[in-house]
Amino acid sequence: MKQTKIVYQYIIIVSIIFTSIISFNCKKNPLTPSPSGPDTTSHNFNWQSFSFGGAASSDFQDIAIINDSLAIAGGEIFMYDSTGAVDPHSHCIAIWDGLKWEPKKLYDSNNNLIPIITGIFVIDKLNIWLTDGGVYRWDGHSRQVSATYDRISLIGGENNGQSVNKLWGTSSTDLYGVGNKGMITHFDGTTWQKIPSGIDFDFSDIYGALDPNTGKQQILAVAYQNYPPQRAIFIIQGNTSTQISSYPIQQINEFFSLWFIPNQHYYVVGDGIYEKKSLSDSLWKDNLFNITGKVTTKIRGNGLNDVFVVGSFGDCLHWNGGSWKSYIDQTGLADGSFGSVAIKENLVIAVGGNNNQGVITMGRR
Repeated sequence: MKQTKIVYQYIIIVSIIFTSIISFNCKKNPLTPSPSGPDTTSHNFNWQSFSFGGAASSDFQDIAIINDSLAIAGGEIFMYDSTGAVDPHSHCIAIWDGLKWEPKKLYDSNNNLIPIITGIFVIDKLNIWLTDGGVYRWDGHSRQVSATYDRISLIGGENNGQSVNKLWGTSSTDLYGVGNKGMITHFDGTTWQKIPSGIDFDFSDIYGALDPNTGKQQILAVAYQNYPPQRAIFIIQGNTSTQISSYPIQQINEFFSLWFIPNQHYYVVGDGIYEKKSLSDSLWKDNLFNITGKVTTKIRGNGLNDVFVVGSFGDCLHWNGGSWKSYIDQTGLADGSFGSVAIKENLVIAVGGNNNQGVITMGRR
């Protein structure tokens, strides 16, 4: 009997100790965590800039990051030749190999120089799509590209001014181009088909992302002209396009770029940064007017907590999920602007022009 009592007392003591440990741990690491701030990424980037050209007005107009040691910038870069004379033939791309940037010239299948690249879309490092008004497929290393569309064959001539300036797609058999005079076109791997837009002013950007609710790609494009003022946002579905509300931001001077995650957050940038949680929301909200006084020209992101916006005078802004940060003290351009930005994991690259030179600014986190 005495032994049973001792065992019983021992069990009670162990239970009290165990309950105390569990209680302490639950207070320290509760099973239901208390509300905390949003998921954030680091603002800590180290910046490095490169300049090219200067023999005549030069700038970069688009950038694509393939991986940490391979990126391609497109533009129009006029350089001096080995004798110090002006080379009248421009370089249209620059390639990052992980150590340095190398400007290159490209030629079409008839050996004609391609003077400028305005848009880049990368499927993989051997399957790269470029545009200068027409669209080219490039293997990433040859001096020649293959034309898949020239503006004459698709739209019946150049007199109406239509051309492709920007590209987006999911594969070599699902590629979209937008550009001047309301141009929207789709490539199915064999043929290009025009998609009516109903406008005659210029598209400046196109972007798409997978909508988990539908399992399909949601594709948006923005267009604008200054005189007379015209602004438009389009949703593109298959071979149709539909203009959606841009109220009340129709009155901003420029409508340059957009980026989004479907049904979570949408951004449009131009003379400001505008946002919506859903396309069904009645208004685009200008909640970010005090972040920058500069014109914003391009927006891209890794996720809702890792978004970059670039603009005039080299302004470069980062949203980390909890706050905005400007890097203009490190990235500023005295007499120029960034025209495009790309981000992939911990590498961000902004491109543009400054003092007749093409500028590439890289940030590493």
